[in-house]
Formats: sequence, structure tokens, C-alpha cells
Amino acid sequence: MPADLVALGRMPDLEQLEARGIEDCIECGACDYVCPSAIPLTQRLIIAKGRVRQQQADQRQAAHARQRSEAREQRLHRNTEQQNDALARQVAEISGSKKIGQQAIDELKRRAASVKRSSPGQSHDD
Repeated sequence: MPADLVALGRMPDLEQLEARGIEDCIECGACDYVCPSAIPLTQRLIIAKGRVRQQQADQRQAAHARQRSEAREQRLHRNTEQQNDALARQVAEISGSKKIGQQAIDELKRRAASVKRSSPGQSHDD
């Protein structure tokens, strides 16, 4: 069993090590003592366990980064929608009051269009 774990520890796919119980090894050294080939199994198991732990830490870090990225995208989308709503209200208010000329209305519409173009996830065809 320890020799199998050592062999699996050399493979790039460390999930099998977890499935076979690499974390159950208490690093007592008994397998070194009884190994007829005098292979330092305990040392190699410790290295393999370290690789498994590092892979788990990397996976946790990647999941955290993915969550942060998704939250950022949602926040940017929400901010863009709020900007679009505010500009639409301004356009409607100015259009309804007729106090400002057509030039100001066109400027607000241009701003609204530029906000829509800069929304995340959309292409910029300028």
C-alpha cells in the first residue's frame, strides 16, 4: 500500500492519492523499516502529501478568485445599469421641460450611448 501511494505521488493527477487515503498516513516510519528494498517511503509520502495539500490550497485560491471576479462583473453591470437609468431620467426630464435646446438633448443621448458601449462584456466597435 505505501509503495502504491509513492508511485501515485509521482503522477500529475493527485486526486487518486486522496481517494486512496494518503492523508491517513501518520508518518510513523514503519513502512521504511519493513521495506525490503530500503526505499525511504515515509519521506516520499511526506512529499506527496505536501503536493496534495498545495493542490488543495491552489484550488481554494482559484475558487476564491473566481468568486471575486464574478462579484466584480455583477457590480460593474449593476453600476452601468444605474448610470443608464440616471441618463435616461435626465433625457426624459430635459425632453419634457423643453427648457434646454436640442443640442443638450443630443449631448445626453451621446453620453448614454457611450455608457452602453463601455458596458462590461460588450465589444467596442469605435
